[in-house]
Parts: sequence; structure tokens; C-alpha cells
Amino acid sequence: MLQRNWMLAIISSPRVSVLVNGAATKQFKLQNRIRQGDPLSPFLFIIVMEGLKVALFEAMEKGFYKGIDLPNNGPKLSIFQFTDDTLFLGKVVWVAWNKVLSSKASGGLETGSFQALNFAFLCKWWWKFKHDQVSLWTEVIKALHGSDGSLGRSRSAAYRSGTWGVISNINSDLNKINVELNDMFLRMDVG
Repeated sequence: MLQRNWMLAIISSPRVSVLVNGAATKQFKLQNRIRQGDPLSPFLFIIVMEGLKVALFEAMEKGFYKGIDLPNNGPKLSIFQFTDDTLFLGKVVWVAWNKVLSSKASGGLETGSFQALNFAFLCKWWWKFKHDQVSLWTEVIKALHGSDGSLGRSRSAAYRSGTWGVISNINSDLNKINVELNDMFLRMDVG
């Protein structure tokens, strides 16, 4: 975090000074932001590559990535970094999905449930079609599926498949477990 703040200060600061043999030069104003070919570019590249290496080693420690073991007690190879290239050597280790979803303290990535996130997005698009009559999204669905968007019609309709088929039936699917999508959104709007 300290390096990131320091780099941001270097890039965005209107005045900088350079250390020459440990002594600061007179400050000068930067005319443009750092670009390719700038004397600071290699330095910033090294800092970023060091961060990448640290992240890779952390992934190896947690068992998400595995380098290549060389025979005859040779070294384990995981990454080659050159002047402007990086080559990863090894394989991604498949991890139980519950482990990935778990908290960072438990060694996971703390991503939460993608199934719940997907469900929330599907509900959002259903709601948007139902209540936003002037959007391009609504016009497209009406043009393809009729003025009611075929909401709640049987899934067996041959012309309704894929994502819109799932979205259009989401309310009836929820009704089967006694959840009314309209009521859920209204409760959210009110309180």
C-alpha cells in the first residue's frame, strides 16, 4: 500500500526532485504524466513486477498455483521475468469451490456466492422490464417476445430460451416457494 501511494504521488505530483548520490536535486515541474520511454518507467515496471511475483508466491503458498519441479533435486520454477515479458511456468491447482468462496482468513478469496449474485441480476432485469417501459432493454424484449415479454408463460415455448427464458420465469419460479418478486421489490423501495 505504501508503494502504491508513493507511485501515485510520483505520477501525479506537479513537482519532483531526483536523488543523485543520495542528495536531492532542485525540484522541477513535470510537464506531462509518465509515458513509455520515461526514465521512471523501468522503475515503476520493476515495482509492479515485484508485486506480481509476491502475489504468485502467495497463491503458491495457499495451493492455488503450482510451479514445475525439476528432476534431480533441481529448483522449482514458477515464473520467469524479463525486461518486458513475464512467463508463468506451472499449473493452476483446482480447489474446492467452497474453499474459494470462504473468507480470506480461512484461505479463500471471499468472493461470496456467484449463484446468489446471478440470481440478483436476473431479478434486476425482470424488474427493469416490468417497471421501466421506456428503456432500450424493454423495447428490445417487446420486439422479440411481444408486448408482455412472455412473462410467466410456459418454458416450453420454442422461441423463448436462454437468458430471457430464465428471466421471464423467475417470478413464477419464486411463487412456487411462496415468494412474490413484486412484493420483495416493493418492500425494498418502502423500507
